[in-house]
Amino acid sequence: MSDIGRRAGLPIATVYRIVGKLHSWGALERCPDGGCHICLRLWEKGVLAPRSELIEAARPHLAELCRRTSTVATLAVHDGGDSVCLLSLPGEAELQGVLMEAGRRLPLHATSSGLVLLAQASVSLQDEICDGPLHACTAATITDGAALRSCLAMVRRDGYAVVRGAFTEGRGGISAPVFGGDGAVVAPLGALRVTQLLSETRVAADAVTKRIRTETPRFTETGP
Repeated sequence: MSDIGRRAGLPIATVYRIVGKLHSWGALERCPDGGCHICLRLWEKGVLAPRSELIEAARPHLAELCRRTSTVATLAVHDGGDSVCLLSLPGEAELQGVLMEAGRRLPLHATSSGLVLLAQASVSLQDEICDGPLHACTAATITDGAALRSCLAMVRRDGYAVVRGAFTEGRGGISAPVFGGDGAVVAPLGALRVTQLLSETRVAADAVTKRIRTETPRFTETGP
């Protein structure tokens, strides 16, 4: 409880009251050591969100991308200044890369998915990210606002983003946008040539876009 209070900036009495209500509702479960963890009730509510439809629309195409390239395939969306992983499917053997946990957040300016999402985001969000401090995750991270704006213009022009070592040294990714669902399909750079991986990734992203626009009309109003 004290950890929650410290991180939330709330008095311990308030934390006890809120946690008690969440526990009664089924959102939190108490652990034997006195801590808490998220419970099934939140997952039940989460699958009712529109994003769950985006996940199901993307799943078969990400699975095909995994099969054709033997790499991890990931679906991400943006939330504020972060990209958020919605779905990550494993590849095979030495090409599989790192399987990302659903819900993991990564900075927009330091990842291929983030650059694709930011390039298609509102001008106000682009200004906020480019004008704000840009944390250097590695020596390859873009930390200059003008350089980031130039990079975003190139991503919009080319329709994809390739990043090498900007978030984690020795690792990279390639991403293509999903239009109509505010998303991006991501595959890690590995032994495959960039041109081959780019082609497969864009095919997957285009297939997800088509499925969203034909089967999930609510997303067509949200833009890219």
